Amino acid sequence: MGGLACHSSNSTPPSLLPKEEIQEIRILSPYQNLKIFKIEDQWRGRFLPLNAQETQATESSFKSYPLDPEPVETLIRALSSLSSSKNSRPEINDLMIRLQTAEGAREWIVSRENPLRLLALKPSGEWRSKKILDEEASRIEEITLLHGKNQITLLRNPEEKWFWKERPHLVIHQDWVDSLARKISRLKAIQVGEWVRKKQAGLEAPRFQVLVKRKGQEGKIRVSLGNLQSEDVYYAQIEGLADWKDEVFTVNQETAEKLKTGPSQLLKIEEKK
Repeated sequence: MGGLACHSSNSTPPSLLPKEEIQEIRILSPYQNLKIFKIEDQWRGRFLPLNAQETQATESSFKSYPLDPEPVETLIRALSSLSSSKNSRPEINDLMIRLQTAEGAREWIVSRENPLRLLALKPSGEWRSKKILDEEASRIEEITLLHGKNQITLLRNPEEKWFWKERPHLVIHQDWVDSLARKISRLKAIQVGEWVRKKQAGLEAPRFQVLVKRKGQEGKIRVSLGNLQSEDVYYAQIEGLADWKDEVFTVNQETAEKLKTGPSQLLKIEEKK
């Protein structure tokens, strides 16, 4: 592959690298300083200042984010297929990729003409995971819909049926609430890392909010729906999850409509006898 140089920290010439051995990836360029690492089975990343010193104390002071595994695994497959190449002097616009394995470190200098750059240099929003929540809907045991001053609390009874806490005599659509629970439990963003003021996004005093209580979890999470960002896309925010603290993201119209659930979607015509 043209414009590529590989360096190894040990004396053994580098060979093809099994991707399972990769523990950490560092991407350094004039435009990006990204550290990718794995915790348990999840790839995470720290987007560091370009001039950040490479010390554990400095790096750990910056927040890490869950990453989308697809671009990470694609980059790893490309790197693991590379073997050694002759050394070359890096140019000012070159990209450096450093891998850490159990055997030591390897570095690649990737020139501007090399297609590997397209896999390594991405905006932070393309690296980051879009999964806000990812768990079983059956673990959601309480949903509170807040529409301005109006509140609807939905609870599961011992038979796993939903009922309206404030008006238990009313019959509600079980399928609708189940679909709402599924949408929340698999909440997914369209875009993340949105640099927008909460007031502009309609999240300072959101009109629609949903509180969720999960089995075995202390406290609740709060999903807030903001203004329309563009056609069929809304700003949103979630509280109660450390990875998404103070983050603004966007969701599609289908998700927004579920978060706006009101009495007209919940109620059946007949009342309990």
